[in-house]
Amino acid sequence: PEQIAQWREDDEDSRANLVIEGMTPTADEDAMFAMLRDEGVPPSLASSIILGLYGPTTIAA
Repeated sequence: PEQIAQWREDDEDSRANLVIEGMTPTADEDAMFAMLRDEGVPPSLASSIILGLYGPTTIAA
């Protein structure tokens, strides 16, 4: 639980940086990351899951 709280804090910082850079996450993206955090998925695994679902070509487009 303590580690998950740290992941949430880090995620908030990352999202704030995305907004500053003009890459605001969509509501669907926010929901996906919230679900992964609620399930306690580590950030490195979350990235792998998302790449597996959408693939690098979809994300880069």
